[in-house]
Amino acid sequence: CTWTLENPDPTKYSIYLKFSKKDFSCSNFSLLAYQFDHFSHEKIKDLLKNNHSIMQLCDSKNAFVFLQYDKNFIQIRRVYPIDFLGLHKKEEDQKSFFEFLVLNKVSPSQFGCHVLCTWLESCLKSENGRTESCGIMYTKCTC
Repeated sequence: CTWTLENPDPTKYSIYLKFSKKDFSCSNFSLLAYQFDHFSHEKIKDLLKNNHSIMQLCDSKNAFVFLQYDKNFIQIRRVYPIDFLGLHKKEEDQKSFFEFLVLNKVSPSQFGCHVLCTWLESCLKSENGRTESCGIMYTKCTC
């Protein structure tokens, strides 16, 4: 399974990703997140083969993973082991584990900043105030 997001204009916008691992099990697969400039299957295969700038989301020890992307495309890929027999849909599969936010780099909207600040606040609450596990790169938002 692969999900692709396209940045409308990487010179103007950043895409922020919040992955909530708190109620999520990665026991049957891996989740990869990566970005690239041009959508080409050959380039993506090369990127995956060489493991350039790939984030293994399931390897994080934190309840939340925050990422900032500034390229044209972002992909999230679920990778299964070769001998995996398949998924069985469960009730908890209906929960949302990923959230995306597109923010203007120069003048982010008040709403966008509110969403980003809410992400940080929920992370700080769940991590008992440990700021190192709730970091997001510099933005023009004031929380």
